[in-house]
Amino acid sequence: SILALISSTLVNRIITQLNANTKQLFELFIQDLLNVVQFPEWSASEQLLSSLTNTLVSNSENQPSIVETYLLEIIGLIGSTMLELKGPNDLPDLRVSDLTDEYSIVSSYLLTLRDAFPVKFSGDSFVYDWIYKLSSNITSSSEEDYAKAKERETYLKLLSSYYKEQSNGLIKKNDGSATEENATLCYKKILLSGTFMKLYHNFLTHLLRSIDHPKIKSRTRAMKNLAQLIDKDSRLLNLPMVKQSLSNRIADPSPLVRLAVLEIFDQYILKKPELIGEFYQTLILTNDKSVSVRTKSLKIAKRIFLEASNKDIKVFALEKILRRLEDDEENVLDLTKQLLMETVFLGLYDQIGAYSKDQIKQRDAVSFMIDILLDLINKSEKTWELFEKYLNEDIMRKTDENKKFHNNLLSISNTIVDVLLTFVVDYVDTEKQDSVEKSLGLLSIFSKCEHPLINQEQLMSLQPYLTSESTVSSSTSYYTLVIFRHTL
Repeated sequence: SILALISSTLVNRIITQLNANTKQLFELFIQDLLNVVQFPEWSASEQLLSSLTNTLVSNSENQPSIVETYLLEIIGLIGSTMLELKGPNDLPDLRVSDLTDEYSIVSSYLLTLRDAFPVKFSGDSFVYDWIYKLSSNITSSSEEDYAKAKERETYLKLLSSYYKEQSNGLIKKNDGSATEENATLCYKKILLSGTFMKLYHNFLTHLLRSIDHPKIKSRTRAMKNLAQLIDKDSRLLNLPMVKQSLSNRIADPSPLVRLAVLEIFDQYILKKPELIGEFYQTLILTNDKSVSVRTKSLKIAKRIFLEASNKDIKVFALEKILRRLEDDEENVLDLTKQLLMETVFLGLYDQIGAYSKDQIKQRDAVSFMIDILLDLINKSEKTWELFEKYLNEDIMRKTDENKKFHNNLLSISNTIVDVLLTFVVDYVDTEKQDSVEKSLGLLSIFSKCEHPLINQEQLMSLQPYLTSESTVSSSTSYYTLVIFRHTL
């Protein structure tokens, strides 16, 4: 067909003579088609886009890397417009016979444009396409059901009278009903049931297959295309095949692809907190060999900590950040210290400030953070050691990095200590001995700080943990002695 010839000629030119000029011209051409495809005056663009999309997809593999990447970029541009046209709903499954009223209104509207250049022939083009679709449906099956009979009647009526009078029961001279606005709405319904939009699922399948492409540039381009689609409709993240593709590529050998996956998580998945629990363990690549991937992962870990409601997820994310205090890269180390300060200390300071008129909410916020820190330091000896060192050197001690917030850091540290002390005093000789023991361990870390956080009166309230013989464990006594030693 003419459309196939045009498409194959254009795509072949791209494949064989790709340069800056041809890329720019072809992209402008595609963008122009995408800009007008939703308007009935340019209905022929839908047929040309259908042909071009099929040709692009069928020729986007086994090409030189630079060609494949560019073709995927154009396919992504087309798919992004498809998704925008599709909107939040599924594509309708309508036959031509179901859209007779819509075809009639659009044709009647286009009849009023016969003297308008350059769309004077748009009505003829639209009606030809209508007749062709009816003809194809009639001849595609020997069965004659009600829908087929209705299409045959419409087909014969159009064919017998359109050329004679330019108006009939289907195409009416403008009676005021076929306005531009009404025609555009009707054409949108026709477009969503047309051949171009029916390629959407083929496009999505091709895109996800491209994510596993053997060439790094093609995989990276495919990830960027997927990001564009998710930006327009985040529901794509709920599709099992999309989730699987992302999970597979998070372990991609190329840092560029891994980084592209993290960008998708950072921009879109973390806007849907319900998905965090499904992906959080795989997307924090803080041990990655690539500095850029580690850096991005640290920022994602902070967002997960802030947005997740589950305590175990928060502890997991915070531990991933904490362990980068051993990073060899200075920029990563500096970022780690900054994120810990913002996440644990300044974040909590701002939170209790927001609850200034509600002491119960303030105490609950501090208690929840204490629970997180207790789980964190008791994960291993290493996490205990790293947190203790960080607290002393980067929170309690004034540095160039924290000097603007140092008073706030000391204030929130005092608040944490006060809540810890209240807990261990209130629950002496109770069934919560395990929690008390862990709380004393955290208090012992704070007691070693250069800045005094525990006063003499508070210290004396811990005396029962030195004198009681019934419920006090050796660890409890040890932590209490440490607190006394460093406070005194």
